[in-house]
Amino acid sequence: MVYGLFGSRLENSDRSIQVNVKDFEGKLNVNEYCDWIASLQAFFEWKYLTNERKVQFVATKLKGHALIWWQQYQRSRDQRGILRVNTWAEMKLKLDEKFLPLDFSQTLYQKFHQLHQQSDQSVSDYTEYFTSS
Repeated sequence: MVYGLFGSRLENSDRSIQVNVKDFEGKLNVNEYCDWIASLQAFFEWKYLTNERKVQFVATKLKGHALIWWQQYQRSRDQRGILRVNTWAEMKLKLDEKFLPLDFSQTLYQKFHQLHQQSDQSVSDYTEYFTSS
């Protein structure tokens, strides 16, 4: 149990804090997808959820094409007698397989190794180039 100033209990103090995680529609924008995944990871670090609750929570954030794909994927597992995805790690893997280009890791690796800061380039410009391209 956590206690704050004057010994007051803090276990429910985060109820007044509202954290919003955006919905994901499955549009093929790699940067948006990666930002969305990062926001989910940050949320899970802040708020404890069991693996099953994480999968349920993420499923509620899927909309449009992404939701249809996820529902079909889970149903196809049912039809083949395979247990539904029930861990965040497995769900993230399946989402990555669906919404990241096949060569995404290789592209990042090449981009990283070709990067070098120009003498007239500020650190913030260099960082912006790396994160935006």
